[in-house]
Amino acid sequence: DLQALKPVSLKDYHVFDGHGMIHAVHFKSQTANYRRRYVSTQALQQELDEGRSLYTGMRNMLPQFPGFWRLLYEKYVGTGGKPDSPYWVIQNRNPANNGCTVHAGRVLATWEAGSAYEMQLPELNTTGICQFQGTLADADLFNDNCSAHGKVDPKSGELVTISYNMIEQPPWIKVMTVDAHGAIVRRVKVPLPTGPALLHDFGITATRVLLNVGPLNLVPLKMLSGAPPFDFDFKSSCYFGILSRASDDPEDVIWIKAENCFNFHVLNAYDDPSNEDRIIVHTFRQDYTLGLGMGSKINEDARAPLHHGGLLQGDTAVLHRWVIDIKSRRVVESVRLHEKSLPGQLEDEWNP
Repeated sequence: DLQALKPVSLKDYHVFDGHGMIHAVHFKSQTANYRRRYVSTQALQQELDEGRSLYTGMRNMLPQFPGFWRLLYEKYVGTGGKPDSPYWVIQNRNPANNGCTVHAGRVLATWEAGSAYEMQLPELNTTGICQFQGTLADADLFNDNCSAHGKVDPKSGELVTISYNMIEQPPWIKVMTVDAHGAIVRRVKVPLPTGPALLHDFGITATRVLLNVGPLNLVPLKMLSGAPPFDFDFKSSCYFGILSRASDDPEDVIWIKAENCFNFHVLNAYDDPSNEDRIIVHTFRQDYTLGLGMGSKINEDARAPLHHGGLLQGDTAVLHRWVIDIKSRRVVESVRLHEKSLPGQLEDEWNP
């Protein structure tokens, strides 16, 4: 078994910095076989060869000299021109630990700001960076990422995923569609309606892509100072973007402003069967997030005094239902589906 490597800095260590491991249980003839494997990423191989951690992690993106020059060399030369993260990610490793998607007969291990790694079943051997049957060229690896939570359409077999860039102006999100055989067939690059905001999850319906942008904003000056690089702004809005899955035109996106909050994850989204102009979405909504230690709060005096029956602590997510009317370009329903217990109390069904 591989031994854990001590982080470069315990102070800057983030729970999402660890190397990704995929677990699989195979059922056959009333028996179950369990297997687990680390995703054999470029960073894991480099660090095992060195016998130490080389990357600082998500809480401190400030270049660490002189080691930064080594990481720069590995990215542009050591990888043979095939880096596993875009040009703006250097001090952070791609640990392939954020998500796992099974599509077109392969397992994709994904990370927020890097390329997906492909693994084979049933052995879970890592075959390398997934380039989608050659439709993601080597040059694309310097610009695109394959975000954590790709969505597979159970009927068409298509995979929809997103790529994004918070560094360029304007910041953008790119919707990528992969056909049932594993090749990219569509890319739509869409400017964000906000500044450089963290994008994590999105949704799809049978006909549309639902983009999800919250006010957790990257602050380059904080990043350069070595401080946690994000601010959650209580004065800013959440936005939902609606794009037809058949569209190639970024001008087709309809951005709809919602309340101040953050939706890290989308549980489900579907076209309203009773109204073709509406989408129903279920998310895990948070009053605010600090990115699990990656951010700070600003403009807290603008926070609504009472939201959906009671205020939530930061990074506390509860199930939420949204109804979005595309024709009128507004949210027509926003309802918390979980009643929060009072401090020190359990829900009735959990009482002994």
